Amino acid sequence: MSCGFVPQLEKVSLASAALSGQKPFTLSKCLSSSSTRSLSTLCLDFCSQMIWIQPEDPKQLTRIFSSLRDVYIYNVFAECDLNWTFFILKAAPSLKNFYLSRHSCEPNKFEDIAKKTDLVWETSSFKHLNL
Repeated sequence: MSCGFVPQLEKVSLASAALSGQKPFTLSKCLSSSSTRSLSTLCLDFCSQMIWIQPEDPKQLTRIFSSLRDVYIYNVFAECDLNWTFFILKAAPSLKNFYLSRHSCEPNKFEDIAKKTDLVWETSSFKHLNL
């Protein structure tokens, strides 16, 4: 998926219960820095399954997330370490709201679900002055 040239794009919502053949992807590959300057809200719903975005160097996302004010991350499976979310926080200097919800207790209705694996992301001392 790629957004192409969408200069007025303000909100992106992505949701998926990743299937077994699905590979994680980087947000910088589908959101171009020259076409998403007005992006203010990002919503990611993992449907209590595999994390399908690949953590990446925050420098790759800083221009894309320069206007980002709100991030909503829904339904992260309970066993998943949350350090991987720091790459989003580091790339969004104007962020005002960060919402994260863990796994819902709703029974799984998907047949070909990808294996849930924890993500490894090394963090260092980090402060976000707007949060």
